[in-house]
Amino acid sequence: QEILRKLEKEKILVFTPSRRVQGRRVVCYDDRFIVKLAFDSDGIIVSNDNYRDLQNEKPEWKKFIEERLLMYSFVNDKFMPPDDPLGRHGPSLENFLRKRPVIPEHKKQPCPY
Repeated sequence: QEILRKLEKEKILVFTPSRRVQGRRVVCYDDRFIVKLAFDSDGIIVSNDNYRDLQNEKPEWKKFIEERLLMYSFVNDKFMPPDDPLGRHGPSLENFLRKRPVIPEHKKQPCPY
C-alpha cells in the first residue's frame, strides 16, 4: 500500500475513481478508464488484459492497445516484463518504454540451415 501511494504521489500510478452511494461503493469501468488515460497521455498500459472489448469501441484504441500494451510475469517476487514486448522483430523493452519509440527496421534474418 505504501509503495502504491508513493507511485501515485510521483504521478507514475493513477487509481480509478470511485465513490460511495448509500453505503455502496460505485466504481467506473476501470478498463475503459485505463485505456482512455493511457491513450490521452501517450502512456503505456501495464496489464495482462488484452482489452478485446475496448479494441472494438474505437479504431484508434485498437491500434494503441496493440502497440502500447506491456504484459508481464512475476517470477517469485520479481516483476518481469519481456525484453521484446512486441515480439522478436519489435522494439526492445527500453525502446518500447520511450514516449516515442523508434521503430526498428526489419532486417532479414539469414537462414540458419
